Amino acid sequence: MVNIKLIYLLKKLKKLKNVKLMNKETNKNQRRILLMGGTSDSISILNMLKESFPDVFVLTTTTTDHGARIAKTIEIGEVVSRSTSDKTLTDYIKEYSINLILDASHPFAKNGRLSGIDASKNTKIDYIRYERPYLDINGLNLKHFENVFMVESFEEASIIISKNLPNNKVFHLGGVSTLNQTLKYLDPKDVLIRILPHNTSIQKATEMEINPKNIIAIEGKFSKNFNKALFKEYNINAIITKESGIAGGLKEKIEAADDLNIYIFLVKRPNIKELNGKLIINDLEDLKELIKKVKMRKE
Repeated sequence: MVNIKLIYLLKKLKKLKNVKLMNKETNKNQRRILLMGGTSDSISILNMLKESFPDVFVLTTTTTDHGARIAKTIEIGEVVSRSTSDKTLTDYIKEYSINLILDASHPFAKNGRLSGIDASKNTKIDYIRYERPYLDINGLNLKHFENVFMVESFEEASIIISKNLPNNKVFHLGGVSTLNQTLKYLDPKDVLIRILPHNTSIQKATEMEINPKNIIAIEGKFSKNFNKALFKEYNINAIITKESGIAGGLKEKIEAADDLNIYIFLVKRPNIKELNGKLIINDLEDLKELIKKVKMRKE
């Protein structure tokens, strides 16, 4: 029987320029991967690599100390937080003799992806993007599908809300880094935000005049019932969130808001033209099979 999935993966391999098929007669070609992490996806990938590839060396990079601490709990390879380092990805690739970049950064981390692509060009090693799957909203069986609005940015969402839902309570679920966009057209007193419980994040929110009682500092991927209780407690009329997929808890946010007949503004993932022609994987098992088939080596 023809293995269709294997054929599919081998076709994808043709996009990689510097990989070599595994050769049992040589032991020079150790897999040395730079994993751009800081997401739940990257933790799943680290667990998979640790379980399936005992010979692999992984250097995980994160943009925050918090992300680095979580990655270190997997106990594989080394972890560096770029928040405390002036080194570029190119520096790390050369220092650790990396021969493959695996980008599992957040779908909205556009600059991170661009830096990964640039580093692969600078060092002439291959780049693979692990893109978390999109959530099929049409498959959620929503009661109020008419309440869902796809927008290009948090700013666009705030414009629509300011014109059509003035003086309503809005829950910003996009993190503190995008809060300034939401506040361009909305009054801070009408905005609530859920952020990680870090002093810097809380300080940024208060500096943007968010009332402390409207700052929900908590970490985790939350259930539908938890989100629903939170939205109900604060009398929320609209939420603004990223299209971050199932891994980002998007399903639970949407279903909770739908149950309460709340407006949902869904910010689309950024379109990155530099990814055109790059190898993109969105299934962990496919990634595992791909790594099984190749040994990465610098030319």
